[in-house]
Amino acid sequence: KTPMISGRKLAIVPILRAGLGMVEGILALFHLKIGHIGLYRDEETFEPHEYYCKLPSPIEERTIVVCDPMLATGGSAIDAITMIKKHGGRNIKFMCIIAAPEGVKALHEGTSGRSDLHRPSGSLPERTCLYLLALAMQAIEFLVRNSL
Repeated sequence: KTPMISGRKLAIVPILRAGLGMVEGILALFHLKIGHIGLYRDEETFEPHEYYCKLPSPIEERTIVVCDPMLATGGSAIDAITMIKKHGGRNIKFMCIIAAPEGVKALHEGTSGRSDLHRPSGSLPERTCLYLLALAMQAIEFLVRNSL
């Protein structure tokens, strides 16, 4: 039986900026609180730094759904989850639209030992990176053709 996520204690936390594109669609289906987390990487050390974090209260009582449209290497997802944990988040889920196998593996490994995190699982095409490249090229072509 698949568990259902529901209730007043549900929150979505998009990783800025790409995750914002998922919020409107989720809000069309669910009434929930919204938080935001922004991260950047130090150009020399590659260490993550939080530049913005606004989480709904009480965060420790909420089911938090971290969203980012693409799970590529898994680094941003792991860092965002780690930062939310530092702010008191306990029950964390991760949601993405498309994932590379390397990212799923990194997320599993980078969050092992955290029994409260629901990690994505399932089958993925072996050549996900090629599909992502083709998708990016189509998006660029669309933007150029439509002068956006």
